[in-house]
Amino acid sequence: MASRLPPALIPPDRLRRVEQAAQRLPECYLAGLECRLVGRGQPVDLWICPALDAEPLRRAGTWLAGQPWEPLHPLARHLESQGPPWPTRHGAWTLEFDLDADEPLPLPSSFVTFGATEGGQGPWQILQHLWEGSRGQALGPEDRAALKDLLRRCPEGTLAGLGFLYPRAGSPARLMLAVPNARSLSGWLGRRHQQVEALFGGLAERLVAAAAIHPDTESSVSIEAYLWRAEAWGELAVRLVRMGLCLPDRARALLRLAEHRAPSGGAWCSLNHVKMALTADGQASVKAYPAFGAETPGDFNPL
Repeated sequence: MASRLPPALIPPDRLRRVEQAAQRLPECYLAGLECRLVGRGQPVDLWICPALDAEPLRRAGTWLAGQPWEPLHPLARHLESQGPPWPTRHGAWTLEFDLDADEPLPLPSSFVTFGATEGGQGPWQILQHLWEGSRGQALGPEDRAALKDLLRRCPEGTLAGLGFLYPRAGSPARLMLAVPNARSLSGWLGRRHQQVEALFGGLAERLVAAAAIHPDTESSVSIEAYLWRAEAWGELAVRLVRMGLCLPDRARALLRLAEHRAPSGGAWCSLNHVKMALTADGQASVKAYPAFGAETPGDFNPL
């Protein structure tokens, strides 16, 4: 699979670092990379979706319990003994590893994302269940108030996930909402929503915005864009270069990944999504997220 990854996005030295980390991972349902689009010599990070179903998730919980990551041990215990703290049919659990750290496999962030929710559970029930299963304690009054404020300021958003950025100072929690368009983010971004429209307007089939529930722990807001049409990826590549958010050779590499699923040895490699991050003063950056997995259902070893 490594041979399918464009060196413009993943230089050989960075790929070796990814391969070293992957050797310490369990088998998983889906894996991928996080690639910066400007600047040379930037880290390439790794993310995995360990499993979707109950028994593979239990095994992933056992693996997680054996790692030296104390903040993730409540979740490991929950997965091992009670099952996932989210609606199983729709929740996808992801671990993201920042590979610029010195450790062979550093403390990851943990996210649960949703395409939809059902089964009679409202957003608050799901958020409370997720919080307690991930943190090992109930949602506190300050966190509850902060979540309510984020939901109030984005009334068109629907629950899309909850994440915990454990490697960062204070381990900030991040609420994720799917939104119909960039304008609906004006309550979170103010006029900065125009930058989101300039990049993704008319191209993205799905937008998911994420913000820390306590802005003092992380001030930037990120917007994931999912594009499903080849012509949309082509136009996005043009906009990224024009706006100074992507180097030209990396834009070409993005297009190769987006347009060719590249099956190889029973596996595939493609481009999952791109993410724009906006700081409080309007500084923007974009990352790309290549993904790879098995052509037929079942676990596989990343890379």
